[in-house]
Amino acid sequence: MIDETLNTLLNSIITTAEIYADVPPDNQPYPQVVYDIVSTVDELAIDESGITDSISRIQVDVRANTRAEAITLSDTLNATLSGYRGVVAGKRIDLIKRLDRRTIVDKKLKLYRIVQDFMVHH
Repeated sequence: MIDETLNTLLNSIITTAEIYADVPPDNQPYPQVVYDIVSTVDELAIDESGITDSISRIQVDVRANTRAEAITLSDTLNATLSGYRGVVAGKRIDLIKRLDRRTIVDKKLKLYRIVQDFMVHH
C-alpha cells in the first residue's frame, strides 16, 4: 500500500522532525511533516486482468517555528522526492514529481508551513 511506502520513504529522508499521516496528535512539538494521500487513480491492464500501475497525488505539509527551518525541511524533501525512482518497503516507485509549493504563515500561532503537492507513479 502506498501509505506505508510513503511513510517509510519520508522517515528515511527527514530525521529532524516527526512525521504523521493525515493529522498529528495534539500538542506535539514542531517541526512536523504531515502527509496526506489526496487521491489515487489505478490503471487497468488492456485485457482488464488487473491493475498495472497507479498514480497518487500526495500533499506534504512542513510545519515549523521558524521560516528557515520550514524552508530547509521543505527543500530537503523536494530535492530527494522530485525525480525519485526506486523500491521502498518492497513497493516499486516509477517516478515522483512535484506539482506545486505554497507557503502559509500563521502569525497568531507563529507557525510557518510549506505545503507541497507531489504525483507518485507506482
